[in-house]
Amino acid sequence: MTEPRGTGPAGIRTVSELTGLSLDTLRWYEREGLLPLVERGPGGRRRYSPAAIRFVRLVQVLRRTGIPVEEARVQVRDPAAARRPRAAGAEGVRGAKLSFSLALVSAGFPAGTDRLP
Repeated sequence: MTEPRGTGPAGIRTVSELTGLSLDTLRWYEREGLLPLVERGPGGRRRYSPAAIRFVRLVQVLRRTGIPVEEARVQVRDPAAARRPRAAGAEGVRGAKLSFSLALVSAGFPAGTDRLP
């Protein structure tokens, strides 16, 4: 997976080619609240900034780890949520923290990232 050419926003087709996700999957991720940074250009077309593309990659990695969509949504909206205790107990929290940390690094965020743009 490479970065799009240039520094401007990429269209949905380019992001699909970069990530291997279908256009429908990208649209679904956005509808489900997993991609908060997707902007709209003139004519209502989706425009993905480099940060939005990193979010796409983050969601891909989170989904590959088996994290349910609802949990991925919580972690994308509030990365600190992975660090808070849950009813699942300490083991579940450690697993969620590790999965989220690995997902961040795999998606291209710097190690130690606590906040997403």
